Amino acid sequence: MRGKHLIGLIVVVAMLALPAIALAALARPSAGRWKVTSGGFTVNHAGTSVSGFHIDGASCGLGKLRVLGAQKLRLVTEAGVSNWIVGFADPKRTNPHGISGVVPQRVKVRSGDKLMNARLDIVFAVGGTARDNDGDLVIQGCDVSFFATR
Repeated sequence: MRGKHLIGLIVVVAMLALPAIALAALARPSAGRWKVTSGGFTVNHAGTSVSGFHIDGASCGLGKLRVLGAQKLRLVTEAGVSNWIVGFADPKRTNPHGISGVVPQRVKVRSGDKLMNARLDIVFAVGGTARDNDGDLVIQGCDVSFFATR
């Protein structure tokens, strides 16, 4: 009887440990410089934040846009899929600023000598594909969408 309990305990521990191992195995975005259409950003060496984001704002009637400060990377899981993101999870899609379950993070943007409020989101490894990294910078009601590559 004692052997059956031990086997049962081992099975339960394994079932609890596997999801934690799977989450831990999800690689953070690669450290270093990333490119976006007419711009880029840097992921720090620890893989915990994004900084130096800049992009051309011509599609919104603006010049070169530079996001100030560093934005924290967060791990979110929705419907069994995990992603590293800049932004906040909104799985119930209740936030009016949400885009596909991610609420863009508020940021300050400089364009020339003008300082403006904006929202930024970046989703790494969309659909589990490491090469599919996309995002949006929403500024003054205009949406600048981009794809990021390493």
